[in-house]
Amino acid sequence: MNSNIPFDQKEGYLWLDNKIVDWKDAKIHVLNHGLNYGSSIFEGERVYNGKIFKSQEHIDRFFESAKYMDMKLPVSKEELFRAKELMVIKNNITNGYMKTLAWRGCEQMTIAANLSSIHLLIAVWPFNNYFNIEAGKGLKICVSRWKRPSADSFPYQAKVGGGYVINTLAKHEAMAQGFDDAILLDHRDYIAEGSSANLFLVKNGELYTPIADCFLNGITRQTIIELATENNINVNEVRIKLTNLSNYQEAFFVGSAAGITPISSIADHKFKIGETVKKMIQLYNSKTSQ
Repeated sequence: MNSNIPFDQKEGYLWLDNKIVDWKDAKIHVLNHGLNYGSSIFEGERVYNGKIFKSQEHIDRFFESAKYMDMKLPVSKEELFRAKELMVIKNNITNGYMKTLAWRGCEQMTIAANLSSIHLLIAVWPFNNYFNIEAGKGLKICVSRWKRPSADSFPYQAKVGGGYVINTLAKHEAMAQGFDDAILLDHRDYIAEGSSANLFLVKNGELYTPIADCFLNGITRQTIIELATENNINVNEVRIKLTNLSNYQEAFFVGSAAGITPISSIADHKFKIGETVKKMIQLYNSKTSQ
């Protein structure tokens, strides 16, 4: 599939409501609750060498998101696992990105949607790099004016479609100012995350990452912590202020789409692409190639 054409014009197959359909024939009504009120949940995950990375972990989180949103999914975990595998094969994907999405249907067009049907989509397409930066270069990051809300104002542990409006606003703001991406502070003015990735900083060979108590504890974030621990690299989950950034020598984003991407600057703070970042990239690449 050509990555430059609109998604509604791509070639391939989708899994839609328990059926394999041609990509261009996947149609839903415009008055569905997911579109109009943001009542959707999703997972974004990577396919490396024909294998879905951390597939079961993504399925488990997908079902947890459904619980938060009071959605009864129309499949079991086992059925979803098999359907995802089938779509990789059907679309002949070697390295790609997969989106699993569930949303409320058209039965109710009010805030209350407890009687709405739940629909399910699985899409996968060729994909290599989320950030387009030169080899050996890092991302140029700004600090967004948009913030992550408090833990009691939104189910931050769930991947809910409506919640990503904040992320889109932050990304658009960054791009308009000539940056690659943005970091968001939380409601207490601690550093939280990027627009679509978790943040790690390096000081004296140790990893530091914000405490995930009001933003998503990403599966790739968890993977990085596991890899570092297994390789005797200390990981510190701490609260970080912008004024503390000068204490760190290296920085990088992690996420399903981002993989591990080095950061060269956050606002006025400069970072090197040092040995620790390179080591974590090596460890992650080895993990995803298994």
